[in-house]
Amino acid sequence: MTNPRPLMVCGVAQHPSNGMYFCRVAYGTSNTKHARDEDLVIANMSLLDQLGLKKPTRFVLHSGKQMVVLPWIEEFFRPWTGYTSPVLSILPAEMQRHVGFSLAQLSDLPKF
Repeated sequence: MTNPRPLMVCGVAQHPSNGMYFCRVAYGTSNTKHARDEDLVIANMSLLDQLGLKKPTRFVLHSGKQMVVLPWIEEFFRPWTGYTSPVLSILPAEMQRHVGFSLAQLSDLPKF
């Protein structure tokens, strides 16, 4: 994988009959110029290092239309080069609260 994009998992559900997991994700972009208050922008060098991000990243949270529900399969979730898991990190608690508040305001959040 030469140009992976970071994804932020914003919800998880399991299919009741086959047990497959699905994740609601927000895409990360290096375009931080058009960020809105609801978006999560990570640009502090120590946070970038802590979270395993290579450059300043904006996760678009102001619109559910910018999110998607994906099955937890290798096609969509696989480790970056040098990692053993597709999970790079877990957001600090204050960022998790910001994300939760932003998502709670959305009327167009993709359903599982």
